[in-house]
Amino acid sequence: CEIFLLENSDTLKQQQSSASASASISLSQNNNNYMMNGMGMSMLPGAGAGIVTADTVRYLRKHHMMDPSEYVAFLLEEGMEMGMDKDMQQVVDLDELLEMNQPEYYDPSTSVSASTGIGDINISTVSSGMTPYWSLVRKLVLWGSLEEAWAVLSRHSACKRSQMLIASGESSHVDRTVEEDAAAFELIRSLLLSAPIPGGINRDNDDGLANVRDDADDNNYRNDNNSDDDGEELLPGLPRDGYKNWDVDAEDPNVFDFNVHAILNLHTTWKTTIDDIIKTHASVRNLIRRIPMLNTCIFDVILKTKKCYMSEVDGGKNSDTWAERLSSELLYVRPQTVKEDMHIRATDHMKAVRRYVSADEDEDVSAVEEITVLIMKGNAGAVIGGLNSYGGGSSAALPATMTALQCNLLVDSGTIELTELSYDIESELMLSASSAILSSFAIQGHNKVGVRLAMRLLQPHIIPENHRVTACIADVLARHWPQTDAEVVSLLSSCKDSVSRGSRRMLDACDSLCFSRSLHYDRKGNGNGDYVYAGKSVHFLLRAIEQSSFFGSEMMNEDGSTNDLFPVAFSAFTSTICFRRLTSLCANTVQFVLDQISQCFEQEDLDITALAEPLKIARSIMDTVAEDEVYHLVSTDPCVSLLQHVMDVGINLATTNNVESARSIIECLKDRKSTDGSIIILAHPGLYGNLLTIAFDILEAEAKADLTPKISAFDLEGMQILMIRFTQYCSRDELYINQVSSS
Repeated sequence: CEIFLLENSDTLKQQQSSASASASISLSQNNNNYMMNGMGMSMLPGAGAGIVTADTVRYLRKHHMMDPSEYVAFLLEEGMEMGMDKDMQQVVDLDELLEMNQPEYYDPSTSVSASTGIGDINISTVSSGMTPYWSLVRKLVLWGSLEEAWAVLSRHSACKRSQMLIASGESSHVDRTVEEDAAAFELIRSLLLSAPIPGGINRDNDDGLANVRDDADDNNYRNDNNSDDDGEELLPGLPRDGYKNWDVDAEDPNVFDFNVHAILNLHTTWKTTIDDIIKTHASVRNLIRRIPMLNTCIFDVILKTKKCYMSEVDGGKNSDTWAERLSSELLYVRPQTVKEDMHIRATDHMKAVRRYVSADEDEDVSAVEEITVLIMKGNAGAVIGGLNSYGGGSSAALPATMTALQCNLLVDSGTIELTELSYDIESELMLSASSAILSSFAIQGHNKVGVRLAMRLLQPHIIPENHRVTACIADVLARHWPQTDAEVVSLLSSCKDSVSRGSRRMLDACDSLCFSRSLHYDRKGNGNGDYVYAGKSVHFLLRAIEQSSFFGSEMMNEDGSTNDLFPVAFSAFTSTICFRRLTSLCANTVQFVLDQISQCFEQEDLDITALAEPLKIARSIMDTVAEDEVYHLVSTDPCVSLLQHVMDVGINLATTNNVESARSIIECLKDRKSTDGSIIILAHPGLYGNLLTIAFDILEAEAKADLTPKISAFDLEGMQILMIRFTQYCSRDELYINQVSSS
């Protein structure tokens, strides 16, 4: 899919135009540009328009071919089933096989017990048969893993013997045959490691991550001496890094000027060199005469690729799959195959292999092959249909998500045109995947994890224009009860972008999340000292107000003015549940503090300890509001201002600062201009009685005090305000004012 479907159409046209003008063609992507947004997709513009052999080979090796250790285990297990009793044989893995003195002879299917350097091992009685060792060498060459093939070949007993004798420095005592073997093996090494084949000579970059694997990490069979400089020429005219010419860096300004004939000439030169060495080099000819499997497993695969294929009839478990056949053809016969012809070559190899597939397996194999061929033809619908039939439509979380993400990539690349469909398949699959995620994690008791994952999946699609996705995720969040503060913060962060774009549904969902967390702390604080949790409760109310302040911010003009088609109200937060909850909390706290102050004044002495609890709650609320980033939004609200002044009244009374207490009482009762220009009073009529009682007690305390001269805490203006409110309070029955009514 990444090779044959994901491409940039505009850049593709540019590439084709450039190719026509300069008679050149661009190749597949560079290893370092093999990923797109961490999803393993090509970043090369128009990569699918030219030769895609390098990418195809990497794909086939990664997904259709075994790891060498798994392949050897498969061969040895089959051999043990055909040979002696399993209990009489020692289980051998790849590392143990290569550590044998003569690994090329080991075959559990036809073997006798013999003593080797690592114990009693079964040695094949057939000296020239296709043993597991030679089967591995042949497969590695067939796959194009020539570096690994040499690493295995270097463990051959003849190669090890010649290397050890030459390395000992006793050249005068070395047999001439050993010297010829050493020279021949060195030539074979140079030929294999200089191969300019597409996809590289090892599997290091098959995953598309361009990772350099550690030699010690599950690849111990590699020879440490193979880590030569890529730029070194082992053979004249054949640089070791010649295979890199099949890859083009997407950031290279000359990406469209690459001439394919140069790398094809290098590829032809390499094959010609191999043929010449086999025919003219005496040491190589003699080595092949004594070890004919070198010809069968290496040179025939490279030079006579079409004739070397094995079917189940003649190869048994060594038979070649269609992927191996196609890969070897792209490596050694048709490296210049273009994308438009790839499905033809794949179909031919599938038909050739299918003749030997049993009737029971033919139906399943044919279905998978058909999907593969359709993708190679550029049929994007086959991708979605195939994923859907193989688990994407089963309501299982993982396959449903994979199907949705693959569809998203195809839509973003322009391969699938939503305007040509009668329905939005991308949204349908995304919603199906999110539903599968939610149900899957809910069954396991991890509902919060499911909500977060579904949110991340749908986040790029939560925009006001996409009503279905927005409504779905908003409904999920509105019914979700967050368990931790961090969960709320994470969900709010995910919603910020959609709220900024003017999604009222998402704003309501954020409001619900914050209200739920605030309510959690309200319930937790009952009986445990309310002031401890009052601040945390207010904090999440303010988070909802902060979220509402982002509402429609992306639809504002550069000068800060709003669009006439979408008038963003600066006071959008005033319609949220959390803002109303904040004002209600402030009003209730004001009533609670005033009631406590009034009860304290009924006693002869003011009980300071009785005021401690309500004042702690009020201070916790006000400190949280004052220190928050959205203080400027709520500071002018009457309930917030009223709580500040009532708290000052209580604190100043506790410290016997009657002058400041009187000033705060007047601030609560005097007329003031609101932000909209109207005249308001902070304290509603239901609080007049409490405030006037406190003012009267202050005046009475001053009258009883033996002070000279007599000084009143209330000035002339303050006394006028008190008398006006007292007159209104006395006529409350006529005005139908109830003392316990709320604003």
